[in-house]
Amino acid sequence: MIISIKSSAAGGSSRGLVHYLAHSKLDREKEGIERRDFFSETENDLDVRNANRHLSIGNAKPKPEELLHIVIAPSKEEIQSVGNELKTRKDALKAVVRETVTRLKKEVKAKKLKWVAAAHFNTDNPHVHLAVQKEFLNENGKTEHLRINRQMLHYNEVSANGEKKLHKGALILAAENKIEDIAKTRQCEQEKLKDFESKKTIEKAKAQTENSKQSSSDQKPPATNFNERRILAEEMLIASEVRKHERNIENLIEHGDKKRFKIKDDQTGNTRHISLFDIERKIEIVSRRKSRLSHPKNIEKRAELTLLLTQEERAKHEPLFEQLETIRRHVLGFENRHLIKAQEKHIRLYNQKLLIEKKYERLQTAVPLPLFKPDEIQQLQSEAFREQDLEKILHLESIRQDNAAELNRPSRRDEDVRELLAAKIVAKLKLEAAEKRLLAFPANKDFIKVKIGDSIWSHQELENHEFQSAKKNGLWTKFKLKTSRTLLRSDEKTQTAENLDYPTLHKLVDDALLDTEIVRREEINVQKEFNQTLTKVFDAETNPNKTKLPPAFSAFELAEIEDLALESGRANLYENSLQLQENWLQEKLAEKIRQKNTEHDPLVKSKTINPKSRSAETLITDQFHSELGATVSLEKIIGNFVLARAEARIILAQTNVIEAHEKLAKYNQDKIFIKHRITDTKTGAEREVSLQDVEPRGSYYLLDSILERALQTKEQKELRKTVIQAAQNKEKELMQKLNDANNHQLRLENQNATLCEKYSAVPETQPIFTPKEIAALGFRAVRTLDKSEADRLEKIINEAEKKTHVGRIHNLLEDTAKKFEILAPNLTINLESKISRPNDALHLQQTTGETREIYNQSAATDTSLRTDHKNAKSEAIEPNKAVVKEKGRTR
Repeated sequence: MIISIKSSAAGGSSRGLVHYLAHSKLDREKEGIERRDFFSETENDLDVRNANRHLSIGNAKPKPEELLHIVIAPSKEEIQSVGNELKTRKDALKAVVRETVTRLKKEVKAKKLKWVAAAHFNTDNPHVHLAVQKEFLNENGKTEHLRINRQMLHYNEVSANGEKKLHKGALILAAENKIEDIAKTRQCEQEKLKDFESKKTIEKAKAQTENSKQSSSDQKPPATNFNERRILAEEMLIASEVRKHERNIENLIEHGDKKRFKIKDDQTGNTRHISLFDIERKIEIVSRRKSRLSHPKNIEKRAELTLLLTQEERAKHEPLFEQLETIRRHVLGFENRHLIKAQEKHIRLYNQKLLIEKKYERLQTAVPLPLFKPDEIQQLQSEAFREQDLEKILHLESIRQDNAAELNRPSRRDEDVRELLAAKIVAKLKLEAAEKRLLAFPANKDFIKVKIGDSIWSHQELENHEFQSAKKNGLWTKFKLKTSRTLLRSDEKTQTAENLDYPTLHKLVDDALLDTEIVRREEINVQKEFNQTLTKVFDAETNPNKTKLPPAFSAFELAEIEDLALESGRANLYENSLQLQENWLQEKLAEKIRQKNTEHDPLVKSKTINPKSRSAETLITDQFHSELGATVSLEKIIGNFVLARAEARIILAQTNVIEAHEKLAKYNQDKIFIKHRITDTKTGAEREVSLQDVEPRGSYYLLDSILERALQTKEQKELRKTVIQAAQNKEKELMQKLNDANNHQLRLENQNATLCEKYSAVPETQPIFTPKEIAALGFRAVRTLDKSEADRLEKIINEAEKKTHVGRIHNLLEDTAKKFEILAPNLTINLESKISRPNDALHLQQTTGETREIYNQSAATDTSLRTDHKNAKSEAIEPNKAVVKEKGRTR
């Protein structure tokens, strides 16, 4: 292992060190890529621009003298020891570099180092070039410059006899130890696989001698390739885990500003879910509203004040920005640590997979299909459903069908069929929501904002800007300005409207809107194809009960249904979504009851139970009963959630009614000035016309008014008639929206009254909002011109955040279901008759015989598949402690 420091000019280029590392002597045949990507401590696949941005201190590209150029070059033997495949070697080098930089941070006592690296495979000796920003913050928060001393690399030490002895520095030792660990792991797996193959060969010979004839109908998976098939299955599972962590990291990097995190206000002690995007949008709306109230007519002063207010608001929220960014970095580090662990495991399994494929290639036979447990194949296919990867869905379905045929059982269990039905319903809702967005696109086209260069424009804003520009550049306006400056003897120059190329801008906005429309149409086509694939999978299902089973939604799908019902305009489904959530909680409770009854079964009592887990569970139960007392019942847990959500939904409905009232009143007030887009029947051209533009001018003399109406041309009369009709249609539309909002509120209030009667034992509850609903109430509070309405909404938001009654639907459901685990030891069969439904037993049947062959062979031959119940149990208990304490505080 050699680690060397290059000078700033060595190997440099006029475009910078990063550009040199990415493109220098690129060999596309050896390296198998078109361009080299960079990686860092938490990110992969960085391009040159993002790598430079990662290394920069400010906004400018880092200069060569600001960077330290390090080369890490393992020997040929070390490279060969980690694997023969290019991907395996690249992953190993990444792990080595990250370990080396971690050691460097400890040596220089740095809080964080900014660095990127690129692997070069263009020579016979693969190596990595590392670019490190010299300026860093130490553990005390002070700025230092990076210096690598000789004790970190190879150095000579002179003994008392005058002899020189070569020593390895800390960085080289860290890199060598890491590469040795990877090599040892690979060697152990290869030896294990060879021993397994030799044992299986002997067992096969014995089995053939004893039993020469076997029935083909009852034949189980061959013992000789069972472990191989399990390795192939495990490789697919860990590859899926790697992709999941990579996807999470990518979303945090690219869309981290829109991700809502739970934060705590140090001053008020309130907790809430919020994103950087929410804060930015709220700042923009608040600034525009204040500037509009201060300068209702002067656009230039309004723009200046908006900019000033935005800067002031941003300064107020700066601590919040820093807090959210810190959380994002912590989550990013968490995901990266798990990604590195998953990648190391994947390297091991991937090498075993290659050996298996080469073995069957030598035998000139097909590689056997992976052998999955039902839960494993269901997990993989559920992820494929979320990703809408049609090819992966069909491939996994083929494996599922073959595995089921081998064991002579249906391809899905009852609960798996129910999950498939739920996925179909959610997919159909997504299609309806996408179709509605596309249907509303033409009507909203003029108001949709698109990015043109560094600015954001809509057709309406462009037309308003063009009108103001024409008005300010008119002859009469210029004459008045010149006269006022002459009389007042003022040399101050009045600001003029910005001269823009309006035709070109309109054309660019049209092009951007066309691209948006194309994207939405493609989204609908993709969603249709996904729905067809789900139908195809359902039709191929061999479970005889598939047409009799109800859907089983996950907590996340229930949250999606509530959002999609609003987007697709299905008010009835939105109202019924609360009933679906209530049913979900009841099914979870019934499941807990059955699990507890199973534990009391004599056949199950013989199983070993971890005493530590049992004592911890008993402690939680005792603590719960001591704090809450015997008055707490299971119905109250469900009723508390349902009533709290029903109350929150009523508040949102009331807000929508008030907003609809305001829009209708404002329209009636400004009806004569509001412009409507009218299409010319002859030319097809569109223009904005208001009632004021087409109504005859008022006159003091009645005869003048009559003559003016009589002398109107046919085209003018038709235009007037068209505009009046458009105004009436707009008024009818606003009236209909108001009526719909009133009816929606009435139905929700009736639903709430029914629920209050059903859960009469539940004491008064506080509304529970989602972060999205809180954001909507906040934007409504800053948009409304009614101060009393704004104060009411602000009070609701503050109360919700103060009492921490804010959370995502799926998190709220899962937290409520966890409370059943605390009460589980006290459940009785009598309660089951009250809560469970006739179809509960159907979807919760445990299929013991259908996979016994896999479980038995797995326990006998593959110890790596065993689950550590002790760790799983302890992890399941920890969240319950927090729930108990929180519950105790609320009491």
